[in-house]
Amino acid sequence: GKDRQVIRTHRNRHMKAGYSVSVFSPRTARHLEPRLREISDQWLARNGGREKAFALGAHDPVYVHSMPVAVVTAADGSIPAYATLWPGADRKRIGIDLMRSADDAPNGVMDYLFAELFLWAQAEGYQQFDLNTAPLSGVALDPALPVATSLARMTFEYGEKFYNFKGVRRFKQKFHPIWEDVFIAM
Repeated sequence: GKDRQVIRTHRNRHMKAGYSVSVFSPRTARHLEPRLREISDQWLARNGGREKAFALGAHDPVYVHSMPVAVVTAADGSIPAYATLWPGADRKRIGIDLMRSADDAPNGVMDYLFAELFLWAQAEGYQQFDLNTAPLSGVALDPALPVATSLARMTFEYGEKFYNFKGVRRFKQKFHPIWEDVFIAM
C-alpha cells in the first residue's frame, strides 16, 4: 500500500543502480570478513562507539559467521551493508540479528536489504520474518509500576547517547511489524 511507498522506492532505485543481495550460508562468507569488520567499525563509530552485545547482535567473527549473512553488493562490487540472519529451528521463522551499513552506504540501502530479505525468506519457505527487538521501546511509564520499569522507560526516552533506542524502533516500525513483548532477565 501507499504506506510502504518509501520502501518500494528505495528497492526500485537500488535495483536500477545494479545493487544485489546475496545470502551466504554459515561459514561461507569468511572471505568477506575484512570488509564486514570495516563496515561494523564505521557503524560503531557513527552510532555509539562500542558493541553492546547483551540482547543485541555484536560483530564477533565467530558469531557472525555461525549464521547466514546477507550482503548488499553494488554494481561496482563494493559492499555497503550487511546483516546476519537468525533462522528458527523449525524453518518457519527467520529474523534479522546484526545489521550494519558503511559510512558511504547510499540512502535507503537498509530498506532495500530488508525488502530483498523479506522476498528471499518467502522464496525459501519461511512463514514469518522477525525484525528482532527494539530495546525498551514498549515499556510504559506508569507510577504504579516498579521503579525498575520506570528507569527502563526513562532510559528509552533519554538514553540516546548510549544506544539509538528510538531510531531502531522508528526504522523497524516502517515495515509495520506485529510487536510482541519480550522480557530478558539477567
